[in-house]
Amino acid sequence: GGGGPAPYVRGPRHPRWRARRPPFQCTIAQRDRWLPPIMAAVDSRDLAPATDLILRDYLGQAAQSMVNSLED
Repeated sequence: GGGGPAPYVRGPRHPRWRARRPPFQCTIAQRDRWLPPIMAAVDSRDLAPATDLILRDYLGQAAQSMVNSLED
């Protein structure tokens, strides 16, 4: 067993649990291919420096959080 009480483990998973385990693989290489075009899109906007910094930080963290496989 393990993982919690049997009724919880057998039942449907909470939506947030499912959201953290997407049905697709995202590798570091895929993250690294996705991030430059997104940052280029940010570059194309005339954002205030503080907003630009916050957005870039958020997008970098979001990209990292999507990585769920170390395979290539």
